[in-house]
Amino acid sequence: MRASLWALARAVAALPEAPKHVFVDGRDRLATPCDCEAVIGGDGIVKSIAAASIIAKVTRDRLMCALAQECPGYGFETHKGYAVPEHLAALDRLGPSAHHRRFFAPVVAAREKHHPSPIPRDLFSLESQTAVEISVTI
Repeated sequence: MRASLWALARAVAALPEAPKHVFVDGRDRLATPCDCEAVIGGDGIVKSIAAASIIAKVTRDRLMCALAQECPGYGFETHKGYAVPEHLAALDRLGPSAHHRRFFAPVVAAREKHHPSPIPRDLFSLESQTAVEISVTI
């Protein structure tokens, strides 16, 4: 089960009153004790999924605007964290913040550019600590 589905299943289990039925937008059902229905394209078909989607997007947008105050220069208030050219340019220019997804390829590249990991010299060195004599007889 993907991490996001696992977190969603935990959120459903933590509700103060157990639901009788859960709709999930997508193809994967949740492991819940109640009925669960996965609906591909659910935000265009099921009103409760559409409403939840709007609430989630508005909440995320507000969080990104607040994050823009904490991390100026990334443009979070305009692109809301989507990997648009402006975001990728800011990431390249500033490097990743503590809030960027660590394993997203552009974040990895920016981290390597701004904070390169030193390669231990002895890892690729052909130097030896002791002298070795090599002789070849043909």
